[in-house]
This record gives sequence, structure tokens and C-alpha cells, in this order.
Amino acid sequence: WVTHEVKAPTWGWVSGEQPLKPGMRIGNQQVGPTIANIDRGIPWWVWLLCILCMLCCCLCCLYCVMKKRVPDTPEVKQPLTGESPSGLIFDDGKERHVIPAKYRPLGIKHGFEAPIIVTEFTVNSYAQKELAIQKGWKLVAIEGEELNESTDFDMVSKKLGNYMKDFPLWPLRLEFRSKQNVDIGGEFTSRPIGIEFERRSPIRVSSVAPGSNADIVGVKPGMQLIKIGDEDVSDKKRPYKEVLDMFKEAVLALDTTSGSEKAVAGQDNWFDRDGSFATLVNN
Repeated sequence: WVTHEVKAPTWGWVSGEQPLKPGMRIGNQQVGPTIANIDRGIPWWVWLLCILCMLCCCLCCLYCVMKKRVPDTPEVKQPLTGESPSGLIFDDGKERHVIPAKYRPLGIKHGFEAPIIVTEFTVNSYAQKELAIQKGWKLVAIEGEELNESTDFDMVSKKLGNYMKDFPLWPLRLEFRSKQNVDIGGEFTSRPIGIEFERRSPIRVSSVAPGSNADIVGVKPGMQLIKIGDEDVSDKKRPYKEVLDMFKEAVLALDTTSGSEKAVAGQDNWFDRDGSFATLVNN
């Protein structure tokens, strides 16, 4: 037999050859119109498309890696518009609150640093009871004057004190109970109160100075102190020292009867606590 080379009309891989044997004619075993099938595989344009997609993905990843991070832009709080509001302005981190204070002192505790941020409240706190000031609030303006994040505590404290110095004093209400379970109480705006206590729990009055504020209200020896401001201290199991410290903190927020000391913002008050000294912030 003679071997002839048959050229395929296109490139690819030969598949599906006809089962021809030597000596046989093509017509004897021809099943279809072709001697063999040519498998061209995946079209070239599909490969090109895949390459282009991979290239785009690589470029996108490279862009994300090399892209410079845009720093967060802090929110700029707009100052209150219109006429400058009177009173104190506190910022809670989201919005500003205008506080029209009418009494002194505020009764807030802070770290003796500016900006002034409320960390706690004193006993009988005016700010907590009447003004609804919250912990974490920051003082940002006084009587329409912006403090501009000043770190000068002396300056800020002085401005606050000058603003509040002529306000009437926030009164301290004390309540007592006699051994006959008769309750009496009164509001005090000056110190000393004029009483001494027994050094034990429950805390009872041991003596009353004649003509003192307590004497005028009707406090008598033997009476138990049951309330300091809104704080109930009638529990007989409450430690004596704890109640006494609360009483001292509340009383230090009052003016002296002589008028030599006024409870104003920024004032440092010291008192003797069983031989040691403790600072109270009475703003």
C-alpha cells in the first residue's frame, strides 16, 4: 500500500481517527465525512480575556496596597449661632448643652486640669440634682466666651469663679431623727453648722452650740443624722467614718458664717480626717 499524508485544514490535536486497517479503502470504514476529528481546544480569545482579567486584578491589588490612607477628619463642632448664650456650655462629645446656672457652687469634681471635665459629683451636688450635668461632660464656654480647649486651669477656674461668685448659695438640707422617731430638718447656707458627733455608728449628735444654725433649726443632742442632701445615711450599719466624710464634704460647699470664705469654683478645701489631710473639690 501507499502512504499518503493528509494535511488538516487547521491546527489542533487529532481525535476520533477512523479505524482503517492496511489494505482497506476509506469508503469501507468511513463513518463520517472526515478521516479524523481535529480538537482545537479553548479558543485563543478566551485565553486572552483570562489574561486581561488577571492583569486587572493584579493592578487593583497593587493600587489598594500602595494607596495612601486618608486620615480621619475630626468633626468640627460649629459654634452656637446667633446671640451669645448666657450660662455655661458643656460638650458631651456629640452636642453642646447650655446650662443656665443660678446657684453656686456647681458641685462637680475634676482633676484640677483644663479643659475641665466632670469626673464625679460632690455630696448635695447642684449640678447633678438640678442641672442634669453628666459625667464626662467638658466645659467649653462661660457666658458666651469660648475657652478654646485652653489648658490653663488657673485661668479657666478664675473665669468660672468670677461668673458664679454673686449667685446665691445652693442650700444643704440636713435631716435628723430623735430617739422618739421624730424627724426634723432644715436647710443650711453657712458653716459651721454648730454640732459635734459621737464617734460611732449610727452617727448621733453629741452636742449643739447655743445660737448656732443647728440650734436654730431645733437639733438636739442624741439625735441621729439620717439624711445629707438627698443621701440617706440612716442605715445603722453604715460606717461612722464614711458618713462623717460625706457630712464634711457637703458642709465645705457652704459659705462661712463670717463671710470670710465663699464656696466658689476653683476653691481648694482641706479638712482634717483622723489626723490626715484630704482634698475636696467643691466646684
